[in-house]
Amino acid sequence: MKKRRIIGLIILIIIGTILSYYLSIPNGRIIQGQEHQISENNIEFLYDLTYENLNGEIIYNHEIFNKTFELIDNGETFILINMFLFGTTKKPHYKNLTQELTTHLINKKQSSPEIKIYFITDDYNFINKPENKIFLNNLKQNNISVIFTPLNKNLKFPINLLREKLKLSKKILNHRKYIITNIDNQIITLITSGNPHDLSSANSNTGIVLKEKIYKEIYEIEKKDSELNINLTIPNETLLINPITIQYLADGGLINSLKEEIDKTNENNSIDIAMFYLSDKSVINKLTSASDRGTKINIILDTNDFFFAQKKFGIPNKPVAEILLKKSNNKINIRWYKSHGEQFHTKLVIIHSRENTTIFTGSSNLVDNNIKLFNFQSDIKIIAPNNSSITQEINSYFQKIWNNQNGIYTTDYNEYKNKSILKKLTYELEQFLRMFQ
Repeated sequence: MKKRRIIGLIILIIIGTILSYYLSIPNGRIIQGQEHQISENNIEFLYDLTYENLNGEIIYNHEIFNKTFELIDNGETFILINMFLFGTTKKPHYKNLTQELTTHLINKKQSSPEIKIYFITDDYNFINKPENKIFLNNLKQNNISVIFTPLNKNLKFPINLLREKLKLSKKILNHRKYIITNIDNQIITLITSGNPHDLSSANSNTGIVLKEKIYKEIYEIEKKDSELNINLTIPNETLLINPITIQYLADGGLINSLKEEIDKTNENNSIDIAMFYLSDKSVINKLTSASDRGTKINIILDTNDFFFAQKKFGIPNKPVAEILLKKSNNKINIRWYKSHGEQFHTKLVIIHSRENTTIFTGSSNLVDNNIKLFNFQSDIKIIAPNNSSITQEINSYFQKIWNNQNGIYTTDYNEYKNKSILKKLTYELEQFLRMFQ
């Protein structure tokens, strides 16, 4: 009996210690950079779309990594690239993006030995995916700096094993996806939702190319997170033509800024959303409140039925869509992206007003683990006049997939709506558990 009490006491102490450290972990960072103005001709919108044409053929319209490879091939003195998922698999996929990216980086280093190339990725690609070592080792062997972001260096736990277990359980990930390089006396940044990952190659994504300005803040954050030390040549500022406002948002910066912008909306505004994951309850409440104020809201969601071509359970988007419709009395409009086994991996929010359009895009899904679970994110906020080319391009993109223009992109809500109480309960349980994360 005495031994049992001692064992029970030890177990309680261990559980108490774990819970104490687990619950004491603070929320992730909210980083919102300065607002900058750039010329209209210094910003470009890119997208990837996998869809059916009117003849029933699967079309892969992919621009993002074509641009990425172009930037690598033309980079002059440095290339800084941070990508989350990176690797291959024996399963069928559209393109060998990992090998292509590796080849372009190595070819660039061999043709221009003086160029500095830094490849940052999450250690998930090394620890959990040993088959990726060949690509990472090839980069290193060609004098390309490979950096695994030390995401847990600010978390203080009594023993390494506990820290690693909690890291795994809390999904601490470097979820950023961008490339920065200099070409023709300009520093160019591409921020995207796309991963150079073979099983992700068919996914639909968005990207923004920016010239000058924004790279400074990205680099300052990476200096701390990745312990970088690069000599960046600062180009001369150019004359502003039809200026557009941009702001870099990292980690929880997007979701925090987005909620502030949603709160400003009324019957004179409309909101268009194209999103891979939407589950954050505060965002859901903000959207339904905006709908009550008369804001028109259109949302395109991934069905969450596939995860790298494997069948999935439809969580969180299917139960969340049901909640949005119920809370808004069916005033919020929802369509599903029609998948062929790939993911609608886009992260895009467009808020329309009478004069300007506010655009959010990058790596962040609208889920609370972007903040509470420490995921590192890289996003951009754009405020542009309604008559600007960037606004018109992004509006055209959304309207094309919403209205199935010259192809089949989306389908009615009823085709994939939630019919499972279990899915709803699972979603609610997940949200409850996150209260303790």
